[in-house]
Amino acid sequence: MGRLNEFIARAANKEDDVKGRFWESRFKCTALIDTAAIAACMAYVDLNPIRAGQADSPEVSDFTSIQERIRAWIHHSLTQDSLPIEVIQKPNDTNCIPDPAPAGNSSDSTADWLCPIQSDALRRGILHISTAEYLDLVDKSGRLLKSGKRGAIDADLAPILLRIGLKPDAWLDTITRFESRFRLAAGLLSSLRSFADQIGKHWLTGLTAARAAFVTSA
Repeated sequence: MGRLNEFIARAANKEDDVKGRFWESRFKCTALIDTAAIAACMAYVDLNPIRAGQADSPEVSDFTSIQERIRAWIHHSLTQDSLPIEVIQKPNDTNCIPDPAPAGNSSDSTADWLCPIQSDALRRGILHISTAEYLDLVDKSGRLLKSGKRGAIDADLAPILLRIGLKPDAWLDTITRFESRFRLAAGLLSSLRSFADQIGKHWLTGLTAARAAFVTSA
């Protein structure tokens, strides 16, 4: 990462004919040591364009993996003739999911470079929830962020969050401050303690955040 950052910084400075620091700070690498941490970090990254005000919802976040996942899921659902009624576009719905990707940009090409959300017969997935549940999780979280509401989590999302080890009442705080809450590693409190033992440390930054964001065990 350091070598990649240096190469990009030198190229950008040369292009702009300037000198000096290009990146705001040094790169960081945080180990995601369990499902809860992976889910929280994925949502944090997938919702970056919404927090930055560059998109109104995940499905219209250009050049992001979440948009690719949504388009691939719709494409697959349409080919299976089983598109859920929730994603059927309504006349007055300005945040409806866009049409599937055009020909030549099918779900097969997406599946080649994006790790699937849920395991299937061919590939190991990332989380213990379905693709539809993850997309719903990110979409509803994005709408909460966009509307500025930091209140209660949708009742449908709470069971999903609990199944992957996340506390519903701390969800919005976790996905908006993930990078500042954790440093060397992120995960359940028990996972962090095991990780600290593995690398020979007695304490890790993020224990308090883990206690607040994740359930005791999952």
